[in-house]
This record gives sequence, structure tokens and C-alpha cells, in this order.
Amino acid sequence: MNSAAFFVLTGKGRDIHDGEVMEYVAGDALVVENGCVHQHINRGDDQMLVLVMKAKPLFLFMHLLFQKMVEYPKKEVPKGGENYQLPTHI
Repeated sequence: MNSAAFFVLTGKGRDIHDGEVMEYVAGDALVVENGCVHQHINRGDDQMLVLVMKAKPLFLFMHLLFQKMVEYPKKEVPKGGENYQLPTHI
């Protein structure tokens, strides 16, 4: 339920924010607004590297966190992610 700012370092992707589709590539920045139902999608053949900045730690410190789960995440791994490994070059 709190906002986030994303800076795309490598790769290209697509976000869906409350039904609106946004395309982005390395060097682009985007913001997820408070209460926005959103999804991040990698459109490239390689992994993406994205820097995410959130105000959540400040909200926790100030006891201002009112988050709730919109939908529980699925327990199964999405198709294509079976062999995912964290990047080692970071």
C-alpha cells in the first residue's frame, strides 16, 4: 500500500499499473503509486536489474504502515522461472 520508485539498470520490461501498460528500457525510471495494483514483466531474453527505492522503512519506523494483502501470491513457480538463479555479478 506504499509507493515505490524503480530505476531500470539493465534489460527491458513492461509494467501494468491498474490496467495501464507501460514499456521501459535500461535508463528509464517509473513510480508505483500508493494502492496501485501492479505487475512487473521482463520482456528481454536476459535478466533485468532494477533498483527499487521504497519509503516502507520510514513508514515502519513512524508506525504508519497500513498494508494489507490484495491477493496471496501463488505457491507454484511461474512458467519459465523454474531454473532462476540470482545474478552473481552484482
